[in-house]
Amino acid sequence: MLIKSSAQASLFKLLIFTLIFNAIPLPDYMLVFMPIWILMFLSQWLVINKNEGIYFIALLIGLLIDIQLSDFLGQNSLALIASLLFINKVKKSFAFSNYTTQQIYIFVASVIYLIIYLGIFIMINGFYVDYWILTVPLINAIIWPLVEIFSNRVIHRSFF
Repeated sequence: MLIKSSAQASLFKLLIFTLIFNAIPLPDYMLVFMPIWILMFLSQWLVINKNEGIYFIALLIGLLIDIQLSDFLGQNSLALIASLLFINKVKKSFAFSNYTTQQIYIFVASVIYLIIYLGIFIMINGFYVDYWILTVPLINAIIWPLVEIFSNRVIHRSFF
């Protein structure tokens, strides 16, 4: 398959790296601290590129992650689309702000993601939730500068 535009090529690389990061084997007690990689990478891609079809792409990637993690189909997709709607609303401010402001935006988007994800999880499975999962938005905000540097250097440049 020949990928013609650089935006499509960077999206393809983003998908590959996201699936690799989601497949990193961690002990069970560390899984609740795993960041939401796809949200951070897609947020970076959304800010750099046009948002044509980003919600359909988020739907497809969310379904792939649901299949990979054996979650309920649509759970990650709905949370990802809602979070990307927020990032799209603050896109201009996000692109021209410093790391601290970007971290706040990522924190809020992660909270939106987590509320929707846990809401669906609690409706289906009951209120059996590990409370450490509430630290994920903070972890996303803390590692955001590293994700942005990685994304700019590896995914959006010609790495391979």
